[in-house]
Amino acid sequence: MDQFLRLWRGVLIVVAVSLLLTPLLPEPALVIAGSTSLAPLAEAAAAPLRVALGGRVEVAALGSSEGLASVRRGSADLALSDLPLSAPGIERAAIGQVAIAVIAAPGLPRSLSREQLRALLRGSVRDWRQLGGPDVPVRLVLRAPGSGVRMLLERYAGGALPQRALVVLASGQVAPAVRSLPGAIGFVEAGFAPRDLTVSVNGLAPSATAYPLRFTAYALYRPGDARAKAALAILQAVARQRGEAP
Repeated sequence: MDQFLRLWRGVLIVVAVSLLLTPLLPEPALVIAGSTSLAPLAEAAAAPLRVALGGRVEVAALGSSEGLASVRRGSADLALSDLPLSAPGIERAAIGQVAIAVIAAPGLPRSLSREQLRALLRGSVRDWRQLGGPDVPVRLVLRAPGSGVRMLLERYAGGALPQRALVVLASGQVAPAVRSLPGAIGFVEAGFAPRDLTVSVNGLAPSATAYPLRFTAYALYRPGDARAKAALAILQAVARQRGEAP
């Protein structure tokens, strides 16, 4: 019985201390939510944002659509999107660029033309020997429907992507799947692309300004939000420093 009472006394002390300290815990000065592909930009801007806004900066890579939803319901100050999303009562500004890298399994071609890439995305090329590669079936590795990367690829290909593809849920799962699957070709934000798997497009690497799979990225925020507007200016400046200006 004494042991039981001591246990509950300890629990009550912890709860009481937690309740006393909760009002003292600092709230984040800024919450940024949105695209996985733009999380590195947000992280790079976190230090100057902390200095400018005088507090903690929280970055949540939830996806572009969920980032916009977070701003609309007030749980985030700023959403970063690799898609031109819009919503009533929400302002949008170009903030930088995002590059989607093409990666292919070992032994496959390390360079593709724009036309070859579109043919692969549309499913009209089914075997790598059609492109001068080995006699291996093409296996697409794609993010799930609704992801920003997949929607950008659909825009680039000019229509829906083939249904017969290996679907992965997270950016970090694309490269391991491509590496382990013969004939695989995948598409992922440049920051998640291993150098030894990366394929050039029209002779250009993802870092090149004229790389075909570079898209404008956006920030979305509520009108009149001074913190969001200040953060937008800093994010745009950091994007320029990183060579990602829109």
